Amino acid sequence: MKRVQLARIVSGVVGGVLLIGLLLLVSASMSALAAAGPPDYSRTGAMLDIGMSARAMALGGAYAAVVEDATALYYNPAGLLRVQGIQANSLYLDQHGAASYMALGIASRGLGIGLLHLGSAGNPYRDEFGNDLGDNFDLGETAWMLGGARSVGELKLGVTGKYYRQVIADEVSSGWTVDAGVLLEKGKLTLALVGRNLAGELSGSQGRDPFDASYVLGVGYRSGPLLLLADLGLGQVVRTGVEYQLAGVALRGGLWSEQGNQALTAGLGTKVGNLTIDYALQVPSHLPVEHRLAVGVQF
Repeated sequence: MKRVQLARIVSGVVGGVLLIGLLLLVSASMSALAAAGPPDYSRTGAMLDIGMSARAMALGGAYAAVVEDATALYYNPAGLLRVQGIQANSLYLDQHGAASYMALGIASRGLGIGLLHLGSAGNPYRDEFGNDLGDNFDLGETAWMLGGARSVGELKLGVTGKYYRQVIADEVSSGWTVDAGVLLEKGKLTLALVGRNLAGELSGSQGRDPFDASYVLGVGYRSGPLLLLADLGLGQVVRTGVEYQLAGVALRGGLWSEQGNQALTAGLGTKVGNLTIDYALQVPSHLPVEHRLAVGVQF
């Protein structure tokens, strides 16, 4: 009985913190957008920012509070407790003709493993003036993920450990990092808190660089066929999405903004037997349109 009461108290405290933090981040993020600068592409292990879900892209990246398949490894490990049966999810995309990217995750309730890989071959060496030096190099980035989750009272708690390895020509760097997530479901409302790349560093012959941590507060509201989502993060990050179920097809749209870079998103998804198919497109303000197609299977 005491454990149950303690779990309820902890759940209530965390829920209050999430709500207060959400309101503070709404205010801070709106203010930050007004002073947004150019996007930052210098983060350590930037490949870890691409994601592993077409549905998430279609929803503007607002996914921390709704994820319920193997991609919870990436978006919120606490969501592993929502997995039904055994789920396998895959994603492949061409990064603007410059690199290929694939993601694969397999999970059952409370446990999952996954893989992310970015590869680019035949990149020319250039001098400080941009002139081609007549030789090429290959680039590869890979991350292996292992995650687990459990319930504590009304809370769902999850952790994903990641081993990241980067190869650029003959230079090899690697390191460990960790993500953690919390989910609290209250009727039609779901609150989420996620911290990514919370520890560790990338080390190699060129030295050591700590991973860049990021934090997200997510909220989801579901009413019948309608789902409303928002993810807010430090560093001028605002993601919003909406999904509507119509005749077996999920229609989706979203908007994201990060450090002055914005994009509109849209997509749809459907389920055929045990097979789930999701398509998304993203229209950034400064880059070509990006398409994603993902397939999931439930056993």
